[in-house]
Amino acid sequence: MPIAALKRPLSGVELKSRALMLRRETDLMGGKFTTGPLAIVALSDNVSVFGPSVNIGLSDSFFDIDDKAVISRFSPLVIGCALCKAGSLPDVNPPSLSFRAAALANLCFRPLSSHNGAYNDFSFEWEIGKLHWLPRR
Repeated sequence: MPIAALKRPLSGVELKSRALMLRRETDLMGGKFTTGPLAIVALSDNVSVFGPSVNIGLSDSFFDIDDKAVISRFSPLVIGCALCKAGSLPDVNPPSLSFRAAALANLCFRPLSSHNGAYNDFSFEWEIGKLHWLPRR
């Protein structure tokens, strides 16, 4: 579930503190993450993520990082099932989900160029950082 675009990766301490904040937010809602209707969120001008929306709101303090590391917040929050272009939504019907366990991590992805040097909207290399699990309830 993409949450925000960042200027830099968050440190382990920053991710741990956000994991605790996220756990507290879910505890206010019964301790579970649940999904709702299908939604789409734009990650860039050309790429969007499509999937079930996640029924949680994140406070402004969640994104308040000392050096203004957050470039933009993604809304709505969706569990990314598919990459798509705006206006070309997949015809799917995913099941509703409910879960308690979750982790935060930095994710870096870069578009790959095609044989002619142009960027391909759906070819990426990516790397996920260390997972920081939400504390137990």
